[in-house]
Amino acid sequence: MTEDAFAIVIAFHPDMATLAELCELLSRDAEVIVVDNTPDVCAPLALRNVSCISMSGNAGIAAAQNVGIRSALQRGAKTIAFFDQDSTPGEPLLPTLIAALGLPPRGVVAPICVDARTGDEYPPFRFNRWGWATPISVMGKH
Repeated sequence: MTEDAFAIVIAFHPDMATLAELCELLSRDAEVIVVDNTPDVCAPLALRNVSCISMSGNAGIAAAQNVGIRSALQRGAKTIAFFDQDSTPGEPLLPTLIAALGLPPRGVVAPICVDARTGDEYPPFRFNRWGWATPISVMGKH
């Protein structure tokens, strides 16, 4: 497990088997916090290094991310990565993302997102120092 690394998974009416599989994979390299926007109470996940926070309703993704960030920082997080409940990352994803930050890890990185049905990449963005976004291609499809 990567020291001081947290993976925050934002959920809304998740398929529990898929969510458990994602959390099991992520928990190999980080502590996992599931922030659930579902109006019902989040079903507990009996996995090591996984905790669940219920928003008791759909507060929106940004609010859920902020709750996850606060929880991770209170627990000593130095590195945070975000995932959706249906993310399907490859095995070495978290260590690779954290390594891309350099030493000490500083900044924000995220995996590219690919539509499972079409194989099309959702374009990532690079932000300049003024906050202007420019789409970039990682897989060479743009």
